[in-house]
Amino acid sequence: AGEGWSFTTTGGGGGVKGEYFNNMTVAGTPVLTRIDPAIDFSWADPAGPGAPLGQDSFSARWTADLEIAIADAYTFITTSDDGVRLWLGDDLIVDSWVDQGATDHASKVQTLEPGIYPLRMEYYENTGGAVAQLSWQTPFMARQVIPAGPLQPPVRARAVYPKNGDANVPQDVTLM
Repeated sequence: AGEGWSFTTTGGGGGVKGEYFNNMTVAGTPVLTRIDPAIDFSWADPAGPGAPLGQDSFSARWTADLEIAIADAYTFITTSDDGVRLWLGDDLIVDSWVDQGATDHASKVQTLEPGIYPLRMEYYENTGGAVAQLSWQTPFMARQVIPAGPLQPPVRARAVYPKNGDANVPQDVTLM
């Protein structure tokens, strides 16, 4: 007995949840939230991600469930102008939170078994060019932008494990 859970499923072929912020610190409430098919952006002047954001001084957080279908040694590559951070599960695997021109940063090799892995990429744009891309490669797969198939919005239902005595647990807690 107790309250029932409810959830919403999304249609389409997958992608990432994109949250866009009107600052360069990925802080506060997003001013734009949408499902992006992939992290593959090169915003040209005067464009940015979309209203109400401009072309400079914004940040983004993309989250997804990454489905690994084949066990392999994966290398993740970010291309960004300006700062970028990438997490696979709880592990920070790329960290370049600095102003920079379009630059590639590769993770160490990640030996992954088939399964679902939480993925999060954060990005900020200061001024000038605005590039944010996430690619992968293996010894048997050439470098490519990670497509919408393996990337799914983070909407999988999971059990919640609050600690004994926890009070005021937020309703928007990430389910694990």
